[in-house]
Amino acid sequence: MPPHRVLAFTLEGQFGHFRRGYASRTALTFPFPPKTALAGVVGAILGTPLPNPGWTQDPAAFAVAVKPNVPIRTMMFPVTYRQAPPGFAKNTDPTLIPLEFIVRPSYTVYVSLADETLMAELKQRLQEHTSVYTPCLGITELIADIRYLGEGPVVPEPPGAKEVATVCRKAFCWLDMDRIAQDDRYLFQEVLVHRAGHRLTGFQPPDRYILNLNPHPLPLQMMAPAYRFRDEVVSFL
Repeated sequence: MPPHRVLAFTLEGQFGHFRRGYASRTALTFPFPPKTALAGVVGAILGTPLPNPGWTQDPAAFAVAVKPNVPIRTMMFPVTYRQAPPGFAKNTDPTLIPLEFIVRPSYTVYVSLADETLMAELKQRLQEHTSVYTPCLGITELIADIRYLGEGPVVPEPPGAKEVATVCRKAFCWLDMDRIAQDDRYLFQEVLVHRAGHRLTGFQPPDRYILNLNPHPLPLQMMAPAYRFRDEVVSFL
């Protein structure tokens, strides 16, 4: 069932880190919170117990889109890790690992839950600025600041040329390179993102996403329906 109504809120903080699982020696970050991280933010607000319930993996039950509000800028910080507490492993020497952090990230998140009870509770908690657990930007040390923007209907848009404000799955679109080459506001990046494991097999193939690292809509030729929310065109992850 396609989403018909969304809640919008900003997700901000001093730093963010959404680790790329395939980056082993250096902890690189995704430039945006993937769907699993956004499910964790929503779950923290609602107090959803672990393990994640089925709605985090079901596109019909949990639809989410994300839009960068500021240019995405990252910095590398060396962080010292200890392998194990003394006495629990032979090698207890600390290890220095570079971590990539997003500096002062700000995103707009659009959420739609098929469960109307959860949707109403999420709206109330966003309006009251309360949550059961503390939302974070990837890891628990990076506290997130959330501000409610409002709600409204989303209207399906037919495939074709669109100015898409959010991160978009590559399988749904292709870039209008003629327009991109003529405008320096477009700094696009293609990102490989692993999805949450299937509830039965534990594995799902990764998806590729396209986003503009500058806060400006990307000119895309959509091959799948996008959605209009107010004056923006959004695509759900």
